[in-house]
Amino acid sequence: MLAFTGLSVQLEVERPQCVVQHGLTTGNPAFIDHVVLTHNDGDHAGGLAAVLESFRVGALWMLRPWLYAEELLPRFARFTSAENLRRRLRALYPNIASLEELALAKGIPIFEPLQGLRIGAFTVLAPSKNRYIELILSSDRTPEVVPEEETLLEAFTRALGNVAAKAITLVRSAWGAEVFPSDETSAENEMSVVQFALLNGHKILLTADSGRGGLDEAIRYAPFAGLVLPGIDMFQVPHHGSRRNVSTEILNRLLGPILPATPVVPKFSAFVSSAKADEAHPRKAVVRAMQHRGGSVLTTEGKNVYAFSVLSVILWARRFRTFIPSVSPWPV
Repeated sequence: MLAFTGLSVQLEVERPQCVVQHGLTTGNPAFIDHVVLTHNDGDHAGGLAAVLESFRVGALWMLRPWLYAEELLPRFARFTSAENLRRRLRALYPNIASLEELALAKGIPIFEPLQGLRIGAFTVLAPSKNRYIELILSSDRTPEVVPEEETLLEAFTRALGNVAAKAITLVRSAWGAEVFPSDETSAENEMSVVQFALLNGHKILLTADSGRGGLDEAIRYAPFAGLVLPGIDMFQVPHHGSRRNVSTEILNRLLGPILPATPVVPKFSAFVSSAKADEAHPRKAVVRAMQHRGGSVLTTEGKNVYAFSVLSVILWARRFRTFIPSVSPWPV
């Protein structure tokens, strides 16, 4: 997402190669105030080095697990020093480690996009520091974590919840309403940075690949950021429109309840970052869920919408001449 807000240009990286191609062919922008890496996945981080090499960048925002080695150390049995754990975490997250090295070499300051911080016109709603640390511990990339013992009551409650979830799914299927799988998205996706901005009176929510946990955390923090829910004007559908990232309850809290019929005028725009080659996304259940709440669904490829994540927000902001001052980042 390339957002121009008059005095600030922010880039949330989804398709870096398009950003570089567009910027080099049009000469705009020459300077990016804030580059936000939402999480470690290769489709988000893989090509970001080219952006840092091709543009002048004011600040790079990304979460780095090794910064929390001291706090994580007690949960890693085979590590006796924070420095050794720090090296191991850098090896487990090579995409972020290489970007850190590049940014430092180019003199680009790096900041942690944690809950409550401002990035230009945007406010970070999730993740919080505590939840991010827990996600590092639950990630598949950190198998050496010492598991916490589960009590008999917790095990019983979890098993009962799984059975109930399956039963509810069957009932919802029979009624023909919204059906989402009970399994959750990965801890890596849950690390995604969720951001909110109010531009020209329009509420914009960027979710990256966040799952139900991250969206729930963002919803609970929203009042502290001045965001009244439900109700979003421009909503980035998480994780290319995957069913495992949303639920009826989450969408009701974010976008409002299911409407009795399709409204004459859409209530909001739902943008899905999807590739032509990915025939599985966006999932039809997610598209219908947006439409149930009055959303107009637009995809970044194949639906006559040119790469929303690169171009549309900057053109929209320029059209309405939204001028919001950039808030200087501060280290965490």
